[in-house]
Amino acid sequence: MKKIIEKKLSAFILITIGIFSSLMINAQWQSKASGFATPGRGMFELIAVGNSVVWGVAGNNVANLTNGPHNEFTRTTDGGNHWTAGKLDAFPDFWFAGIAPLSATLCYASIANFDNGNAKIIKTTDGGITWTEQLNYEFGVTFGFFADIYFFNVNEGLVFGDQSNGYFTIFTTHDGGSHWTRVPQANMPAGLPDEYSYVLSSEGVGNTFWTVSGSGRIWKTTDKGLHWAAYQTEETNIEFSNLKMRDELHGLWEVHGELYRTTDGGITWTEIEHSGTCFTNDLAYVPGTVATYVSTGGHDFPGYAENGSIHGIGTSYSVDDGNTWITIDTTVEHLSLAMVNSYTGFTGGVNTDASTNGIFKYNGSALGYSCGNSLTSMCHKGNTICVANGSIANHLSKGDFLGTCTPGSTINNKANPEIEQQAEELNIYPNPVINSTTILFSVPQSGNVAIQIFDLSGRLITTLANQKMQAGNHQLTWNANDKNGNAVSSGIYLLRLNTGSYSETKKLSVIK
Repeated sequence: MKKIIEKKLSAFILITIGIFSSLMINAQWQSKASGFATPGRGMFELIAVGNSVVWGVAGNNVANLTNGPHNEFTRTTDGGNHWTAGKLDAFPDFWFAGIAPLSATLCYASIANFDNGNAKIIKTTDGGITWTEQLNYEFGVTFGFFADIYFFNVNEGLVFGDQSNGYFTIFTTHDGGSHWTRVPQANMPAGLPDEYSYVLSSEGVGNTFWTVSGSGRIWKTTDKGLHWAAYQTEETNIEFSNLKMRDELHGLWEVHGELYRTTDGGITWTEIEHSGTCFTNDLAYVPGTVATYVSTGGHDFPGYAENGSIHGIGTSYSVDDGNTWITIDTTVEHLSLAMVNSYTGFTGGVNTDASTNGIFKYNGSALGYSCGNSLTSMCHKGNTICVANGSIANHLSKGDFLGTCTPGSTINNKANPEIEQQAEELNIYPNPVINSTTILFSVPQSGNVAIQIFDLSGRLITTLANQKMQAGNHQLTWNANDKNGNAVSSGIYLLRLNTGSYSETKKLSVIK
């Protein structure tokens, strides 16, 4: 038991702390104040909720747990320009183990008292001003706790923890946490001897959730936590792990400085012999892109660099599913990572005081679309232009798109006006959809226009329009609800525009 605790303690330290020297400002990363009054608070988890809201959890940047517990958090509601810090005053003896924010005000968290194996699920509905206890669980062993908490939507969530009473401790809720039910032992594989949960190495897409155990098994559920499978990997003794999925089948897993890829939903993993530097502090898929990921790196952890798995400080990105990595910077040390889209993201640093440092906001060109000098290449009315980061959203809202213009891409390119007009008939922003999205379309001549949303099986989800419209530009808003007013689940949907003489279908990704 002592060996297990030491391994878990080491893993928790490796993930939740970083040792920083200087915080140089790089042109592509703007320094923001995390708001923590105590100096040296490092951000070990960041989670974005939409374009404007991000929550973060802090730990001490000294590599020991004797200065704890650390139960401080921070959040922004204005796209990362200002951050407000808070603390779990009602639970002074508990550490944050994980958070699951759903909006600017609603957030769930798993917290733990490492001295006695007591774990809790707590919830706030007022942005962290007050927290209420939803579940109290006694693991009965020192350093037993819930490692991962995740919500599929506002009602359905799960928490994944260590073994107790002979099997893994997993709870699910279907009513926003008012009631939690432990998953029966019969619904999951048997735990291996000394197998334990691993903190901050989980991912969720649609109804599917993955997490990694300390024995290198990928635990997976496809029905929101009710039933589980476990798949053994080549790694059998996890010390540092980042698992990120871009959809239900494809994802990257970084462990011990090696990078693996899955194309079958995490059942099997193949090591990638990549070029360039993939940093090893954190890894994130960039929402809305085909196959873009970002990595972050900070200082070596004591005792961890000996295996050669730390690749330095800085950030890098890949647009080809991890095969090739392009360095963004090597002058700023970064801990946690949250990407909103290809031109907006955040990394965790370490604060100097309440008004200095702690967060970095990405301010470079859209990843994969650079045209030099931190500007982004965009197609605007048939012409390729270079725009600053702050202007990208405005251009997208007007029908421009990332990248260079190609023949037939816009109505102002006279090479093929019929094809070009069709290509600009329908634009959706933002996509992926968090809370709502705006649909921009043009009608060449007056007539009936139908705009409908289907799931991938062809089932009609809702009809946004089915009426006569005048010629010209129009826009609609979809609030990610079905025809009965119920919120749809995370996943891929099809938006279809039909004007009688012309039809177009585009994919929509919904993230809850």
